[in-house]
Amino acid sequence: MHCIHSLLTLLLTSTAVAHRHAHARHMDMHPSSPSDTAAAPSPHPTKYSNYLFRFTTDNPVNTTEILTSLQPYGFNMSHLHSTFSQTMNGFSALMSDHCVGKLKDMVPDGVEIEPVVTMNVRAPASEPTFPIVLKSRQRFLRHRRRSGGHIHHNHGHGHHVRPRGVGFSIATRILDIPALAPSVAPPVSVTASPSPPQDYDILQTDATWGLQRLSQRDSIRGVTPETAVDGQNFHYKFDESAGEGVDIYVIDTGVNVAHTDFGGRAQVKFVAESLKLTEGAEDVAGHGTHCAGTTGSLHFGVAKRANIYAIKTMGKSGGGLSSDIGAGIEYMVKRHQSRRDLPGFRGSVASMSFGLDIDQKDIGNSSIVSTSPMLDGIIMAAAAAGIHMVIAGGNQGIDACRVSPGYLSNKVAPRIGYNASVITVGATDVFDSRADFSNYGECITTYAPGVAVLSTGIGGDNTTQVKQGTSMATPHVAGLVAYLLGLKPELKLDVQGMKRLITSTAGRGFVKNAAVNEGKLLAYNGIDG
Repeated sequence: MHCIHSLLTLLLTSTAVAHRHAHARHMDMHPSSPSDTAAAPSPHPTKYSNYLFRFTTDNPVNTTEILTSLQPYGFNMSHLHSTFSQTMNGFSALMSDHCVGKLKDMVPDGVEIEPVVTMNVRAPASEPTFPIVLKSRQRFLRHRRRSGGHIHHNHGHGHHVRPRGVGFSIATRILDIPALAPSVAPPVSVTASPSPPQDYDILQTDATWGLQRLSQRDSIRGVTPETAVDGQNFHYKFDESAGEGVDIYVIDTGVNVAHTDFGGRAQVKFVAESLKLTEGAEDVAGHGTHCAGTTGSLHFGVAKRANIYAIKTMGKSGGGLSSDIGAGIEYMVKRHQSRRDLPGFRGSVASMSFGLDIDQKDIGNSSIVSTSPMLDGIIMAAAAAGIHMVIAGGNQGIDACRVSPGYLSNKVAPRIGYNASVITVGATDVFDSRADFSNYGECITTYAPGVAVLSTGIGGDNTTQVKQGTSMATPHVAGLVAYLLGLKPELKLDVQGMKRLITSTAGRGFVKNAAVNEGKLLAYNGIDG
């Protein structure tokens, strides 16, 4: 049957079908055998769905040739969404059930087929914003300069980084921009725990609580349940390298790149085709902008000199198709490979605050999992290419090993022959307790601040938002990875080495209300020694 429906009608129909397939049970996402679909098409109207296809045959497959061969059976080349040459030998397309059967006949032992699913952001897509008030007082101070250029671990030994040389000072850059602070309650008295004499370059005195927690070994002292912690009343200590030369890709709802706190370092690099006509390149949800701000904005970010690149694959509702996410990752891998040998390039980091959920009716059944194996393969291929993938653990208060893509922290993808993994992040509050909503378990690589997090917003070039979720914890760690790449460029492509650094540097045993089989690790930049 020929494809006579309008593309818009087909897309709407296929998205509904894809949503019904969003939750795979017991990791069983494999298609039926070729013999099941070899029969002639039904006389009933043809059903169209969005699919991901991966060729597994040992012999090279010419995707264009295969799809051209399907045209006599009704396939329209305009329904091809994306091809995946860098991350997997495959493609995504809107295809009729009859054409799917014919494709299986053409490559009987070498094609995997998976319905496109909808991934969701790991925090509410829209929350109130409040304006920022400009203040003139200086809030970034240069502290005692390191003499040897070391980052310290919990274990007490140092890691050599490049010697300090004559160059652009981040203190100068920061002080060129007026200090910003939200119009919230007056600052509270919050102090860091006692620690040895500090040896760092920059002290930020108007930081968020998450930044302070990331830069000290011990818990934050002086806070009570009545303390307002969603402002800029805290201190952040960091090395002046601050992620310089590192590319952070925020795969999300987009980024408000015009926000003043990005200082011109944020750019839009990819917009999914399905979103170009409906939303354009702008972030209309606010989720991606908030995450991007935590990774590397001037006042709310961890890696304040990193490049920030928006990969817009999620829409205003907070959902995004696995095919669009795969296309965004494919773009990121290609760009990473084109930049990996450039002078001054120190690595690529992906901040991915999205995933699948378990149906509420199935929450109590620990044997039920929700996965997208083909997108998982794309993510792992990006890690194998040397991109540091940081993923939200999920917000259902369940074992993180039950959902994609967070469960990949426990995988090394032996099926396709590479040894790579990802970093999965859970959320804590200012008291170092696991947030009630945060997923947990052995698939959580580390926890990070994820409650009452202040960051950049949409609706203006200086607005902010307060959000919570593992979505908010993830960019803390993505920014931390970028920060550490600035200190240890030898880890540029070593995703396993970076993961070991993150876990060995993290504060151990701090997280309350975590699973008994966890190390209860809390992310830490090692600045205190």
